[in-house]
Amino acid sequence: MAHRIAVGRSVVGLRVVVALALLSSVVACASPAGGGHRAASGPTSVASSTVSPDEALIARARTQGAQYDYEAALATLASASTEAAGSELERVRQAKAAAVVWKDNTAISHLFYHSLVVDPKRAFTAGRQGAGFSQYMVTVSEFTDQLRQIYAKGYVLVRPQDIAAPGEDGVLRRRPIVLAPGKQPLVLSVDDVSYYEYMEGKGFATNLVKAADGRVVNTYVDAAGKSTQGNFDVMPIVDDFVRQHPDFSYRGAKGVLGLTGYNGILGYRTSVRGYGDTAATRSEQGKAKAVATAMKATAGSSPPTPGVTST
Repeated sequence: MAHRIAVGRSVVGLRVVVALALLSSVVACASPAGGGHRAASGPTSVASSTVSPDEALIARARTQGAQYDYEAALATLASASTEAAGSELERVRQAKAAAVVWKDNTAISHLFYHSLVVDPKRAFTAGRQGAGFSQYMVTVSEFTDQLRQIYAKGYVLVRPQDIAAPGEDGVLRRRPIVLAPGKQPLVLSVDDVSYYEYMEGKGFATNLVKAADGRVVNTYVDAAGKSTQGNFDVMPIVDDFVRQHPDFSYRGAKGVLGLTGYNGILGYRTSVRGYGDTAATRSEQGKAKAVATAMKATAGSSPPTPGVTST
């Protein structure tokens, strides 16, 4: 049976590495340098008008290699012809030769969070609800500190389907997870992601949105009523962290969303049962779908490997 720990301020404290040391299980459940409260910045683009095709290929291969997808990196470099491509090709070959298969897919940690607190003064108030927020939520700054610790400890984000997947015969089998020496896999997930009605005005983000630059960020309304777009929850923070530290992600993995659907999803009131089959509900569904599509587009894929029989 999989074990999960919700990181909260008084449940396991602020040092997530302690929680990780206690975990040893396979996960089966559903994205930072995000430095907290900041507006969304533009994405790092590999190709531009000043980048040659070979340079773009090399940059792509460098990311693929950093994310332990050595075969993909080698295939990408096969299309480049410059001397720089040859140097990168040798680096990928050396990294592939040094890589090791994770020793035990039944010993993979899983860490999950709830939505992050942006304004502790509004969230951690007196009373039962404030106490609950304090126990089961962490702040944006606490999460970013914890994320740096997780990365420094050598953890790499993987998907549940990287751990095990059905083969051509439909039988679920463990899959080899190939990492650089000293690295260890970790599943990260976020519960709910509904931005429930009861959280409104309590110091949390209100939804996820697709920004003009294509990134998925949050909307946050402060105590004065000012609305800002930026990195105010786990998903955009992790997205930015992986951009800056591609080796924190196994083949583009980011995290898993454990959606409940209650009060809708992703901050949109999409539930027909809760809000009626109306034009407004359908409009909210369309917005949520656009955000979900944008989120999926930023995550890499770890395609099945038919015939894999590793145990």
